[in-house]
Amino acid sequence: MKKLLALALLFAIPSSMAWADPEDLGPDQHWVEQVGGSVAFPTSGDASKAYNVGFGGDFGIGYRITPNISEGVMTGYYQFNIQNMPGNNFSYVPLMEVTKCVIGDGDFRPYAFFGFGVAFNTLKQSPNSTTETDLLMSPGAGVLWAAFPKAALFVQGRLDVDFISDNISSTHSTNPSVFLPLEGGLIFYVL
Repeated sequence: MKKLLALALLFAIPSSMAWADPEDLGPDQHWVEQVGGSVAFPTSGDASKAYNVGFGGDFGIGYRITPNISEGVMTGYYQFNIQNMPGNNFSYVPLMEVTKCVIGDGDFRPYAFFGFGVAFNTLKQSPNSTTETDLLMSPGAGVLWAAFPKAALFVQGRLDVDFISDNISSTHSTNPSVFLPLEGGLIFYVL
């Protein structure tokens, strides 16, 4: 899965830079790509005691309905090692529809978003591995800096609320499990 994410980033960044030209971002620039890396914290009950701080990243593509509202899809990969169990981990791959509302049109623009979809969860405890698909909700907020004519830098935080079943949450009993990815990356405005 890490190789798949790295491959997606490899193709996304150069292609997005090729589409960007020095003209100002106009109202006809509708397609948006977002790529970022993050550090993620398990924050719910037993999950915060069972898992170490994790790392991950995501890639999204969307369509700006208006200059300030966009709809899109996002996927990524997040992995958390299990405390005191070297080589064992919990990971999830989100696949969500995301609605984002950007406030203002200055160089620094705060935004809020809400994602809804599924998480492909995997618990690896040697020698076994358990995988399942569960509901995922993800509210969040951030700020972008329009540092380039058709690109922006962003930082954001979100709460990934993952409704993991008892079959996969043997390392903890809190349901839903909540993770807090703090992320930074690039947003490209294309076409």
